[in-house]
Amino acid sequence: TRVAKDSRRVDAYGTVDEANAAIGLARLHTTGEEDRMLGRIQNDLFDLGADLCTPEAAAPKHPPLRIVAAQVERLEREAAVELMRQHQTLDAIIARGGAGLRKAVAEQTRLPILCHDSGISHIYIDVDADLPLAHNVVVNSKAQLASASNSVDTLLVHQSIPRTFLSGLVRRLLDEFKIEVRGCPKTISLAGAEQLSGYKSAIAASEEDWSRQFLGPIIAVKLVKDMDEALDHIARYGPSHTDAIVTRQYASAMRFVREVDASAVMVNSSTRLHDGEQFGMGGQMGINTRRVHARGPVGLEELTCEKYMVLGFGQLCYPHPTPVTYEDALMLKHPH
Repeated sequence: TRVAKDSRRVDAYGTVDEANAAIGLARLHTTGEEDRMLGRIQNDLFDLGADLCTPEAAAPKHPPLRIVAAQVERLEREAAVELMRQHQTLDAIIARGGAGLRKAVAEQTRLPILCHDSGISHIYIDVDADLPLAHNVVVNSKAQLASASNSVDTLLVHQSIPRTFLSGLVRRLLDEFKIEVRGCPKTISLAGAEQLSGYKSAIAASEEDWSRQFLGPIIAVKLVKDMDEALDHIARYGPSHTDAIVTRQYASAMRFVREVDASAVMVNSSTRLHDGEQFGMGGQMGINTRRVHARGPVGLEELTCEKYMVLGFGQLCYPHPTPVTYEDALMLKHPH
């Protein structure tokens, strides 16, 4: 018996964002299976005004992979709701937007939701970190694109780090990049002298700030006594989207990688690198932080599913159900 995976993988999915909705079919090669599915989707979604097309440049880095897409012409909210309820036609829904949109999609559909990119992104600055490198990693992780889902939300700094590092970083975030800094009492104490010098100042963080994915120019900063406290904080206020550590110690980096539960863990690098294009996987539909299906960047390969083929020549699953009368006939024909 030979068992193999069929290369003809098909998944039909719907996409909902803040502005409109769409339908897509990720596929490999052109087969009768995909053609029949295209016809079924076209018929089932006709009332949504969906017109399927196949962009030739949909997957330039994956030549055999093709994606069929359709834009839903109706812009009213009811069209998106209808799409989310196409349980017989679609395999999954991709929600691209803020927490409000994700919540609405979860309430309206029974389909699996992909690219669920909620979660907090943390950076921990270890006691022996390269401070100029740490400075650049934090600035890039927040200011490169503050609205991104993988921009850092919470910065955890070892309390033995020189105070000049934190006060200088806070001042630069506030003045150069217009990032609002919300700090723990110790952070406010270290950065408080800046207010007397005419600079903007950090404000006190609330308990809710440690569990918020800001998706904007806001960062929460906390001083921790050691890595244990940093790991406890990350576990308490998770789930995590992307977590990073800045350290010179290999053992510390490996412990952080092992113990942190996130869809991507970075060592001495920006959280903004958590991206399909940056990982060399090609374009992506989004990042999935849930443990179901693909976790991390969701590209064309992750939008497809496998089909197994079993090629045999009469193999059966034993014990084979044989009628008693048949066994009796055999005994009479071949007496012992």
